[in-house]
Amino acid sequence: SLLSGRRYSIVISEETLLRNKNSLNGLGKAILKKNVIVKAKKCDVLWCFIEVEKLRGWVLKSDMWGVKKLETF
Repeated sequence: SLLSGRRYSIVISEETLLRNKNSLNGLGKAILKKNVIVKAKKCDVLWCFIEVEKLRGWVLKSDMWGVKKLETF
């Protein structure tokens, strides 16, 4: 099978901050640049928990392509 259950997304903003929690008050862990491919683990209304290389954290859903605006999982 060519399909898997893994979800991937791409950063579409010039830069976005990877945060330790799903809040604008969350501490920054890394800056992700445009076109970085990330693994989307779960998403709520505004935020997605992602993994890129060995880093995990939250990014704004509006800074990502590959996850629908109202989609949660």
